[in-house]
Amino acid sequence: MAMAPGRERVREARRQMYRQLITDAAEAVFADRGFGDAKMSDVAREAGVSLKTLYANFGGKVDLYRAIQQVRHEEVMKLTEAVADGPALDVMMRRVVVGVEYLLDHPNFLRFNLREGNAWAVVSDPVVGDDVGHWMQVVRLEEEILQRGIDEGVFVDERPELMSKMIRALYQVQLADWVERKRRGDREELIALIQRYIKRLLCREA
Repeated sequence: MAMAPGRERVREARRQMYRQLITDAAEAVFADRGFGDAKMSDVAREAGVSLKTLYANFGGKVDLYRAIQQVRHEEVMKLTEAVADGPALDVMMRRVVVGVEYLLDHPNFLRFNLREGNAWAVVSDPVVGDDVGHWMQVVRLEEEILQRGIDEGVFVDERPELMSKMIRALYQVQLADWVERKRRGDREELIALIQRYIKRLLCREA
């Protein structure tokens, strides 16, 4: 017998609630312990759910990790696409604002990606060993903007893919330093600092 539409909606809402609760908990556990040392029981405890409920929603740590990455990618892609129009330098500066603000608003996601020790300049997954195809959408959009800046005569004439890698490395170093020094109240200073370094990297000399 088919389930009534109203009951099906309630069931789906409950499922989504559990998945959100669990992925938030997993992100915190991964940030604190690292992916390798984290256990599903740790995630269940952090989320306040049973292991049975946890495994009913996710098959294991890899499934959890991929779910987190997919959600974060979709959110970042929306922010990135929203600031893709206009002169290339203006776009790059606005991207710094939305990108840094996003990572600082999701500190567990930031800490987890920093503690795993992978180079952000390399678009591959350090945890599960996969190519990060979904994140390449963000990278390609950035490369298009970099090429636009070259065509506008504002950016140095270097390979966009290389400049994109250097920008991601710059983000990683500056954010790691910010987290290490626990400078929780200096968002505007951090954003201005990254913008300044990116301008030095990209812009032709006057």
